[in-house]
Amino acid sequence: MSCCPVTAEPARNPSDHTGVMKKAGNTNIYVTGPASAKAGVIAYPDIYGLDTMACAGAHGWVPRRLHRTDPVVMGHVSFHPAWIVENVLNGDGAVDKLAERVKVPQLLIAAGDDPDFIKPDGSLFKILKSRVDIGSKSDVLLFADEKHGWVHRGDLDNAATKTAVMKAWHTAVKFIQTNCPV
Repeated sequence: MSCCPVTAEPARNPSDHTGVMKKAGNTNIYVTGPASAKAGVIAYPDIYGLDTMACAGAHGWVPRRLHRTDPVVMGHVSFHPAWIVENVLNGDGAVDKLAERVKVPQLLIAAGDDPDFIKPDGSLFKILKSRVDIGSKSDVLLFADEKHGWVHRGDLDNAATKTAVMKAWHTAVKFIQTNCPV
């Protein structure tokens, strides 16, 4: 079972890497960047599909941190918004309940084939924007011509996709700099 739509971008050939594999508890993690960094970005792709539970720990760890009033996580960017997992695991309406509980600003970067509730004017957008605590710092951007997974797996030989990927990353960097100052 996959949480991605059937129209999602396919996997691409791997590229060279610059980091190293380490252990954090029982979890293998890939780390890159200077050891002296004061902050970091956590990425947790479930590349093997929801039914493998490869990211089961992350699916539990991140929401628990997003609910804290003094979170170690200060903002959340989703290039590959798979909030549908909440409904798959916890039933219809669970997505909206999660949006009501998160405590940190959200930036969701949606593709044209993502579920309507993720898109601007969808239920997630409306709930997040209505929040007094995080609404002004949260946003949902739609790239209607792109397919789910395009930021990570899009065809960068396609000029429009490459431009969209760069815009998504620039928007994410600005969001992180604003919401997660070091």
